[in-house]
Amino acid sequence: MPIIRVTHPDINQQLPTQLGQPGEYLQTDGTDVSWEPVDALPTQTGQAGEFLQTDGTDATWEPVDALPTQTGQSGEYLQTNGTTASWEPINLTGATEHGFSYVNAAQTFAASLRALIDTTASALSFNMPASPTLGDTVRCADAAGTMATNYATINGNGNTFTTAAGATDTQFIINTNGADVGFVWNGSTWRIY
Repeated sequence: MPIIRVTHPDINQQLPTQLGQPGEYLQTDGTDVSWEPVDALPTQTGQAGEFLQTDGTDATWEPVDALPTQTGQSGEYLQTNGTTASWEPINLTGATEHGFSYVNAAQTFAASLRALIDTTASALSFNMPASPTLGDTVRCADAAGTMATNYATINGNGNTFTTAAGATDTQFIINTNGADVGFVWNGSTWRIY
């Protein structure tokens, strides 16, 4: 294939030499072409914990507001008001989980009860709280590994139980050895977890 050479009267306007132009870029104003320096980033030495900021003309390293010390802040969370950050205590009042209570006789459960149910002697029946409030919980665990033989029957006391699959009933029977079942009142039914 032949090489085609184009001649133009302004062909004498050649690119400027590239020698000695490191860190520069080629710029044209539409008439002339020249090499221009690229503004270098400020040195990175000694800039740990800082970020690069530009105002559109100059680039500078700016300090990052440090987080408050973490020493001695166990059980606290980091909070900010948009200007400063501080550690604040977590309030868990009323959220503590109680220990298990040993149960070997029929009864009506109180909210927040964790019942360690012993059905060694016989099957037992229980009632859930009659007027639960949103978020109330009851937990039932097999104390002796005997619930496959002697069931624990939990009655809804006017309310229903709803399984994860969506099945509802007015009673829930625990008939598995070693079972540990939790119930939470969601405002309309006892959800099983």
